[in-house]
Amino acid sequence: MNPIKRRTFLKAGLASSVIGFPSLQALGANDRVQVALVGCGGRGTQVTSSLASRSDVVCTQLCDIHEDRLARTADFIAKQQGGVKPLLATHMEEIFANKDVDAVVVATPDHWHTPAAILACQAGKDVYVEKPFSHNIWEGRKLVEAARKYKRVVQVGTQNRSAPYNLAARDY
Repeated sequence: MNPIKRRTFLKAGLASSVIGFPSLQALGANDRVQVALVGCGGRGTQVTSSLASRSDVVCTQLCDIHEDRLARTADFIAKQQGGVKPLLATHMEEIFANKDVDAVVVATPDHWHTPAAILACQAGKDVYVEKPFSHNIWEGRKLVEAARKYKRVVQVGTQNRSAPYNLAARDY
C-alpha cells in the first residue's frame, strides 16, 4: 500500500477523521498532516484532540486570545500526542505565517469563522471550519471564492444539523 499524501488526506475531509476515518498506513514524522487550531474553546479542543490522537496528524500550533485557555488546551493536546506540545499564539496571523502548518481548524466565535477561514486560504492552508461558516450569503460566497482562488480544501462542520432534536426545535 502506498502512503497517503497530505493533500489526499485533506481532500477526504478533516471532519471525517473526527467521526472515525478508517486507519491509514503509518507515516513518517515528516509525512504527517500538521494541523493548527484557532479558538481553544470546547469544540475546537474536541476536534483537534480527535485529530491529534491519530498517528498521521500532529497538532503543531494553537491560537486563542485567552492565555489560560491556550495553556490548558496545549497541555491536553500534548497528552494526546505523546508529550509533543504545540506552539502557542495569541494572534491567528502567527499560525497563518507558519510554513509548517498544512491545515487549520477554525473554532472561533461565529463572527470570526469566515474571516479566519479566508485568511487561512490566502496563507495556503486547508481549512476545517465550524458552523456557521458565514453569517450571510455574501460572506459565504467570499469564502467559496477564496477556496477556489487559492486552490484550498475547505470543510465545514455540519454535525447534528439533521439530528431529531434540532429538527424538532426548528419546527417548534
